[in-house]
Amino acid sequence: MATEKRPPLKNTKALAPEKPRFLLPEVLLEIQAEDKKKALRIRRWISAHALALGVGVSVWAHSLIPFLGFVAPSTNPRIERDDGLRVVLVNARHNRAPQDAQALAQANLDGGGDARDAKQMPSSPLPAQNTHRDGDALVDARQKVRQLETMQRELLTRAGAAKARIDTEQKTRDGEEAPQTPLERSGLDLQNAAAIARQAAVVDRALNDYAARPKKGFVSPRTREYRLAQYGEDWRIKVQRVGELNFPRGARGSLYGSVLVAVEILPDGRILSAEVVRADKDPRINEAALRIIKLASPYAPFPPDIRRDYDVLVITRTMSFTREDIAVSSEGS
Repeated sequence: MATEKRPPLKNTKALAPEKPRFLLPEVLLEIQAEDKKKALRIRRWISAHALALGVGVSVWAHSLIPFLGFVAPSTNPRIERDDGLRVVLVNARHNRAPQDAQALAQANLDGGGDARDAKQMPSSPLPAQNTHRDGDALVDARQKVRQLETMQRELLTRAGAAKARIDTEQKTRDGEEAPQTPLERSGLDLQNAAAIARQAAVVDRALNDYAARPKKGFVSPRTREYRLAQYGEDWRIKVQRVGELNFPRGARGSLYGSVLVAVEILPDGRILSAEVVRADKDPRINEAALRIIKLASPYAPFPPDIRRDYDVLVITRTMSFTREDIAVSSEGS
């Protein structure tokens, strides 16, 4: 019977498991001893050459000094610039804050205008300029008052000069010899005497009226005197608060406009007169503005320093009706 011949195995060494390689304890001890000897030699060499190493490191460090730059400290203090906040001034106010505010302002204002780009808002790094201008009605009224005062002073000056001349002539006539009989006086002399009496009466009455005229102080946004400006601001705050509490019933959301009013106030806070200087096209706004001004009276009495110099204060302000709120602007136009 024939036997099967199997092929010989190739590379039998690769198939055989490798024997683990372990160092003998004697070899490990020799290696550790050599390492200790090397470390000991290094420490001894460093100890022996410590001075030389220190001098070398010092020389190397000092050789770098010429390559280093030094700057003397500045004698001028550094000025830090604070750009601050950008605030937009608005002439109206709402109780509700807007959901998506585009700028900071002194009061909440929601709505008004279609522009949604914040870049369209004017800005400037320069100081604020005085661009306020009074309204035409207020300027005309002040100019008219100045013209009347100028005419009055001229008339009083002329009348005073005429009276002085008449008195001088009268004294001259009195010093002359009296006529023998009344019939010798001519009719012209009688007419002159009557005219002199009438002119004297007119001059005296004009002088008395001018002296008795109340001294008025005009409170406007361009007022420079702090006393009048503070009183006007307190008046504005009170009128605006009363206006918000007494908004015309049934007119919320339907009144849009502004009206310029002028109010004369007596020293005890009572209203002497209130009139519309520049009316709105909607008569309801004009009536509502005057009604709110009367509801807010009486106002605060004049402080002693104002009472001493003025008999009447004339306050001119703009009242704006926007949606559900009333804003009394600090600007007079």
